[in-house]
Amino acid sequence: MKSFEIKANDAGQRLDKFIRKSLPNLPQSLMYKYIRKKRIKVNSKRAEISTVLQKGDIVDMYINDEFFVKPETRYDFTGAPSRLDIRRYVLSPLSARTSEIPLNSAACSAMLRLCP
Repeated sequence: MKSFEIKANDAGQRLDKFIRKSLPNLPQSLMYKYIRKKRIKVNSKRAEISTVLQKGDIVDMYINDEFFVKPETRYDFTGAPSRLDIRRYVLSPLSARTSEIPLNSAACSAMLRLCP
């Protein structure tokens, strides 16, 4: 059995919407069956599917623990090696000579103004 206390964020939701959000592993048909068979209760009483939850309500769920397991979220970057060899990614220095860089007179005068 697991109990959930309804917080301000979840107040005003229908019971079935709250359960679908809280237990994504629980199939919808099984959720409706558990509500019908009184295995899901609100404030220790039988609840309808359309019950609107209020702040402070307690939702008791007498269902198997396998549905309470959160699905594992896997991110692509977690598979990266812990040490990366960055020498492979370092760029070689520029090999251009200053005589090969085209400069017009406006660029030269702007650069001279920046120098003290």
